[in-house]
Amino acid sequence: MALDDPLSQFEPGRAVLLEVETERVEVERTHDTGDRGRVSADRTIVVRVSTDGGLGVATVADPGEVDTAVERALASAEMGTSEPVEYPDSVDPARVSSCDPSAVDEDELWDLLEAVVNEVSDDVTITSVSVTGVRRRVIFRTPSDQAEREESSVTVSLDVIGEFSGFAWDTAVGPRDIDPELLAREASEMASEAPKERVSGGELAVAFHPRAFSELLTYVLIPALSGLEVLKGTSGFDRGDIGRKVGPESLRVVNDPTLDRRPGSYAFDDEGSTPKRMELISDGILRSFYTDLYSSRRLGMESTGSGLGIRRPEPSPANVIVQGDASEEEVLEEADLIVYRTLGAHTASKVSGRFSVTALWAETVEGRAVPVSVRGNLYSSLRDALISEETERTGVVEPPYALLRCRVG
Repeated sequence: MALDDPLSQFEPGRAVLLEVETERVEVERTHDTGDRGRVSADRTIVVRVSTDGGLGVATVADPGEVDTAVERALASAEMGTSEPVEYPDSVDPARVSSCDPSAVDEDELWDLLEAVVNEVSDDVTITSVSVTGVRRRVIFRTPSDQAEREESSVTVSLDVIGEFSGFAWDTAVGPRDIDPELLAREASEMASEAPKERVSGGELAVAFHPRAFSELLTYVLIPALSGLEVLKGTSGFDRGDIGRKVGPESLRVVNDPTLDRRPGSYAFDDEGSTPKRMELISDGILRSFYTDLYSSRRLGMESTGSGLGIRRPEPSPANVIVQGDASEEEVLEEADLIVYRTLGAHTASKVSGRFSVTALWAETVEGRAVPVSVRGNLYSSLRDALISEETERTGVVEPPYALLRCRVG
């Protein structure tokens, strides 16, 4: 690095600089406004300085203002509002491919949008379909080292209406990783039939399709496995639960940021740590949490390389894979009610595990069910749950089919 580099004044582990360049392309078609496209780009430079007094952060957009950012970060650190962090002095990137330049190729995104539209059933009407591509380049500097990573994502969202309303979405690394036929079929099937059957209330065996189970995992189990949430007391687990049985013997939960062509993968996190594949739960036993530098130090663990967020990183899940050993058929055969889509999972508690959702798309043996309330506790019902080995990727989560005991109605 150059001798006049603003970080050269700092000891190893005391300062880092991130330069983040982001390209974004959005294309959409709506029933009322037609086709629209937007292209944007921005650059953010973040300086973090760790002193004995604390951690300071400053952000600028102009490379010519980096010296000013260093001064502001130093002043912020001396205020002592955040605990100091010791950063790695050198970066050892994982070998992972997570960038596709075509993610920000406007023509490719319009082609993907048209492919989705062409697969939608004639029985429903498209209200909106959008494709958003993002490409990000991150340069990470320490007083003596520099590393670079690139990542991309493409997100498709589809809304349709027929006898009922339907929707589908997916996120992948590039446009060719999206399955237009699958998205269109899911949204079309959800909207094509009006629900008619009323579900008898009571405690029932409820099978959650991977899409529906993904929502419970996203708002309850996955955030509860964050080391920071454990420290704050906002998780259903604490550090003493390591080694405790939390699910059936077949249950396995893996956090893996090192998978090629996955939207949650990265070569190093935003603290310069190398990402690690971690079995958070195996054989039904809680094994670990995903952590950043701060939470790992407080928990007496090594960082799992999960610190994401350019200003103040926090433990963030990557590609989370949840599996059991049952077959999809076994799970569905045992079900009184099969739930394909839910509404309201964001209200669930990662502390208690309680959830109350509306099953928007559900079926009984008699047919399509009228939307109905489904309530339960993910932590307690997970202990005796039937979990499939088959999974379906939904963005950065790869969930199974799951059979849980729930209160319905």
